[in-house]
Amino acid sequence: MSNIQRARRIPNSNGQILIENWVEERATEHLDHRIEQQNINQPSSPPTTKKTSHTAILTQHFDCPLDNVTTYRQNYNKFGPFEQKEQGARRKRLEYELTRQVTSELNAQKREYDESLRQERIDESNSEYRTQYNKEFESKPPPATQVNILK
Repeated sequence: MSNIQRARRIPNSNGQILIENWVEERATEHLDHRIEQQNINQPSSPPTTKKTSHTAILTQHFDCPLDNVTTYRQNYNKFGPFEQKEQGARRKRLEYELTRQVTSELNAQKREYDESLRQERIDESNSEYRTQYNKEFESKPPPATQVNILK
């Protein structure tokens, strides 16, 4: 019963990843030489610190200013139709037609390949009987040796 319950648990339900992240943060704290005030007017805050990340993990140049670009900002793709720029009707139609044309070509190639594969399998499955069978042969009963008189 315990094996079944273990398998049905929600992933990370006990917060294991959060604990591991906290331990990692504590272990790398001595490498974290953040600049307390990037600008005199802007004190460092926890959200800013989280966004700018650790400075000494990837580079050992502690006097370098922090970049305003993080991996999150570089790699984040906006999701959903609300954040994407609207496409024009011509572009939508062109994409639709190209997609339809490509799919029809791929489907035709697949059908052709499937048919050739089916024919190849039929050719390979012919037995010796099929290849040597003579269609001109006619089955005839032997001629009668006596006259059958049944009236």
